Amino acid sequence: MNEPFDGRSQYYGMMPPDPWGDGLKPRPPESLAWAWWAGIASAVCGLLGVVLARVFISDQELGQLRSAFAQQGQRMTLAQLRDTFESVWIVALVIAVLLSAMWLTFLYFAYQGRNWARITVTVLAAIWLVLSIPSVTGGVSGVTMLVSLVQVVALVGVLVALNRRTTRDYFRQLRS
Repeated sequence: MNEPFDGRSQYYGMMPPDPWGDGLKPRPPESLAWAWWAGIASAVCGLLGVVLARVFISDQELGQLRSAFAQQGQRMTLAQLRDTFESVWIVALVIAVLLSAMWLTFLYFAYQGRNWARITVTVLAAIWLVLSIPSVTGGVSGVTMLVSLVQVVALVGVLVALNRRTTRDYFRQLRS
């Protein structure tokens, strides 16, 4: 019954069991793992961009906002404008965290072989890419532009990895 372990593999001379358990599911391609990691990088860059917006806001930029409000007939002090910015920033951070969680959930399901999630991530990545391009080509500079550039590269990586032939063939194989 219970024989002592003699240091040799019990699978000596035969194939080890399938790590997927049922022997039917093919192994995911490496490109799917690249899509996962690039997707994580894009989510982290998005959150970092929101944090950097808070860190790098200057009194000069707040002054420009104040003059824009004054042109519309709304008088605000710098302190009121700062408080308003803080409130808006907190709401933006909460929204960014929720969107990142949703993004990572879809990426996880795509990695698990769900084709609907792969399609959803592809569409969301394309939309996110289009919306991120102005932050790279716009007036931002320094660290914020670098983070935006890394985010755009990561999103392109997600799109390329999810639509490579090996990845598409893997999802086709899962359907059949």
